[in-house]
Amino acid sequence: MRVRVLEERREKNPVASIILLSDGRDIYNGDNRNQRNKNRNRRSSNPTLVPEYLILLPSSICPCNRQVAEAEDLSTTFLVHTFGFGSDHDSSAMHAISDASGRTFSFIESFVTVQDAFAVCIGGLLSVVAQELHLSCIAASPGVNIVSIPSGRYGKSIKIRRPQVLSPTDVMVSLEVDRQINWLAVAETIQEAQNMAERGDLEGAQALLTNRRSSLLSSASAQAGDGLCNRLDAELTEIGERMASEELCEQMG
Repeated sequence: MRVRVLEERREKNPVASIILLSDGRDIYNGDNRNQRNKNRNRRSSNPTLVPEYLILLPSSICPCNRQVAEAEDLSTTFLVHTFGFGSDHDSSAMHAISDASGRTFSFIESFVTVQDAFAVCIGGLLSVVAQELHLSCIAASPGVNIVSIPSGRYGKSIKIRRPQVLSPTDVMVSLEVDRQINWLAVAETIQEAQNMAERGDLEGAQALLTNRRSSLLSSASAQAGDGLCNRLDAELTEIGERMASEELCEQMG
C-alpha cells in the first residue's frame, strides 16, 4: 500500500522513503509466538538461508526482484528505514527488508532511545543534497596508495600501482595510519558479525570478533597504548558478550 502511494503520487520529491515500524505483531507468518520461535530456529539451522519473504517485496523496494524488461529502470527505487521495538520483532526480517532497499535497520531497546533513532533517520532524509553521486579519489602525495575503499553497499573500484622493490624506509609503520586501519577493520568486522548473528550463526560471529580483537591488540598502535584502540577493544568485548546466546542477542540487540 505504501509503495502504491509513492508510485501513483502526482507530485514527486527528489527523495522518497518509507519508515517501517514493527513490534513483532505484524510479521509475515502471523502473530503467534510459537510460530516466531519456530521460524527463528529454522533460520538458525541454516545460516545461509535467504528470507523467502523477500520475493514478496515489490521491485521498487527490492531491486533484485526486477524482471529483465524493467532492469534498466532504476529511477523507482524507494528506500525503507526499518525500526524494531522490544524483543518480539523479527530482527532478521527487518534487517533484510532495509538492506534490500539499501537503507538501515535500527533496534529500539527502550522508549528513551526512540527520539535519537528517529532524529538520525529524519535528519538524514532532510539533509540529502545529492543522489547518484560518483566520487574519484586520487592520492595527493607521492608514494601514497589507496588500497581499499570501505564504501559499504556502494560500488567501488581501485587501481593499485606498487613498486617491485621496497626500501627499508618504506616499511616503517605510521601509528596514525595504523589506528585508522584498526578503526575501519573493526567497523567491517562488527558489520559482518552482525550479519552472521542475524542468520543464526552466533558461534561464527563470536569467533570473528575474537580474531579481530586479537589482531587489534597485536597492532603497533595498540601496543603503543593508543586510546582509540582501547575503545575499539572495549566495543568488541561488549558486542561479543551480547552475542553469547540467542536470548541475549534478541534482548540487547
